[in-house]
Amino acid sequence: GTFIMEFANKRNLKAMARHAIGRNGWSPYSPEPVEFAKLNFDFQPSWMKQQLRDAGFTVERSVPLSHLRVRALKRLLPLKTMVVADSMLQRVPFAFAPSVFTVNKVAGELANASVPRSFEASLRSPISGGVLRRIGDTLVCDGDDARWRISGNMFNLKEPI
Repeated sequence: GTFIMEFANKRNLKAMARHAIGRNGWSPYSPEPVEFAKLNFDFQPSWMKQQLRDAGFTVERSVPLSHLRVRALKRLLPLKTMVVADSMLQRVPFAFAPSVFTVNKVAGELANASVPRSFEASLRSPISGGVLRRIGDTLVCDGDDARWRISGNMFNLKEPI
């Protein structure tokens, strides 16, 4: 099976510059994720790749995107120029862009497996931290009565239903 994922890169140029002048309360070089806004996280690329490997995936390709996500550049440069420049920067072997897409593969028994019970048992409500239990296509927290949608093997914990 193939799993394509995008994540916000904690180790981007803006975060590194802010860290260098003491304007970040966190380090873009440390491995742990940082929640920069409610339920919005930045991830260290090496940490994210390790999580994917631990889940049984092989990261086949990483593509850094949005290198030029700077308001001043958007006003100065034509869109076509920015697209060409960003596509060239995607070939650089290190990712300092704010977004990273990964193409990940899983093979063998894992490719057709359902979500393991141990995974579901580890889910917690983003509201209270209470344990979530599955009822049909819904995750329910007995602690705060929040409910979260499940669609196939996709768990949507961003907005309760």
